[in-house]
Amino acid sequence: MRGKIIQRLTLPKELEQDYWQQTIASNARIVMAVVSLCIAVQFFNLYRLLVLSERKLGTFNNRIYFGFYCSILLLCILYLAMHRVWAGSLKNLAYLQRAGFSVWLIWCTALNYYDLALARHSISTVIFVTALFGTAVCIQMVPWYAWINYLTIGSLFIIGAFPILEFGECWNLFVGVSMVLVISYARFSYAIKDIQNRNLIDMIHEELLEKTETLDLSLQKYNYILRQTNNIILDWDLESDTASFSGNWKSLFGLPAEITNFSCWLPPTSLISAESLADLMAELKSAAESGKELETEVMLTDSQGKDRWYSFRFKFQTDSHGARKSGLGYLEDISRHKQEIFRLESTAKTDPLTGLLNRQGLYEYFQEHLMLRDGYHKLAIILLDIDGFKNVNDIHGHPCGDQALIHLAQVLQKQFRRRDGIGRIGGDEFMAILPFTDDIPALCSKAEALLKQAPQFTWLGSSISLTFSIGIALWDNDSFETLYQKADIALYSVKHQNKGSYQIYKPGM
Repeated sequence: MRGKIIQRLTLPKELEQDYWQQTIASNARIVMAVVSLCIAVQFFNLYRLLVLSERKLGTFNNRIYFGFYCSILLLCILYLAMHRVWAGSLKNLAYLQRAGFSVWLIWCTALNYYDLALARHSISTVIFVTALFGTAVCIQMVPWYAWINYLTIGSLFIIGAFPILEFGECWNLFVGVSMVLVISYARFSYAIKDIQNRNLIDMIHEELLEKTETLDLSLQKYNYILRQTNNIILDWDLESDTASFSGNWKSLFGLPAEITNFSCWLPPTSLISAESLADLMAELKSAAESGKELETEVMLTDSQGKDRWYSFRFKFQTDSHGARKSGLGYLEDISRHKQEIFRLESTAKTDPLTGLLNRQGLYEYFQEHLMLRDGYHKLAIILLDIDGFKNVNDIHGHPCGDQALIHLAQVLQKQFRRRDGIGRIGGDEFMAILPFTDDIPALCSKAEALLKQAPQFTWLGSSISLTFSIGIALWDNDSFETLYQKADIALYSVKHQNKGSYQIYKPGM
């Protein structure tokens, strides 16, 4: 208990520097004003005593007052001089203010006690208590020092005034001194709390500045990385239904960086096809319901009409109650990656010599059209093989043979529709896959027209004419391999019976 009382009356060491800086600065302004006023008052008192008084220093009483006035005047002048000399020393100023505090109380007590003893009137007690209150309000000191001064001075004055005053007046003096002690402690406590709060605010401010600087650095890094990667960030505020796009969204697509009513938004340009948009909205809805991150690919058309492929990742954010509040995602440009994939896929399905489909490409074409066909369409395979192609290679060389294959590819591209599948199976064997509507005469006419378009070209001064044979197979719920095998059987039959013509596969061949 005693330790707590002492602790409350003393200054915490960690706050000592801040306390004295604040206290001395506050005291200095008030004390300088009071000292200046006191000097002016003492000059007036001396003038009144030495000039206006009839007896001047002729009486003992006037000489006592003269001593009081001169002493306080000299002390005030000395205080001003020492304050100026020690203006840069916090410790010395603290000692000076403590000494001035004590001297002022002693002087007030002595003067008022002399007035009380001389006049034997309680008006001096009022002046004395007023002086204590003024000191407690204007001058701030640590409680232990202030209390020692107030208790000592107050006790001496009460003891000295007790034979002169009544008990009730002495009791009022005691109450006044007690109130001064409370005021002194309250001011000290308030100052400590103020310093602690200010230090806390400064600490929080420093932490906020540090975090702000860290955040600013992170944002700078984020913006730098964003510029380097060309990613587009999407921030969707679900409560206001407003979507904000960063990065080069506006410059690429000519659309505003902030879009309101985003859930009902439809691109005002050909940004995305209606089918792709419907698929994307369905995926977003599924991600919202499942709470999982959306990962998909989407093709967007920029303001210049160029198609761009983006990898789109998006995640809805929820609050502590699981309610969706916002969504954050980004669009990563993968156009080069997709183009490379398309190129590789095209290379994997294309014959490098003729530019037509290879066997894998023809197989995929067959599978796709097998799923897309309806009840009115069937599929047919036309298989072609150059007659005597080995002799062309043997007589004119393989470069001439390659040229013959290229010419035949050009003939096929002219004779068939762009939607038909045309390719080279291998060697001198070519294949065309085409849908038809049970119009076998039209299919035969196509084969006859092909035979008439057998390529002729000149190679190193020699005129070379090519002929080829054709085998045709009609789809009857067959697989690719089965239908190919049927066309090959028909072609084999032509090769051994009547080269340079065509044959449609029939069971039993």
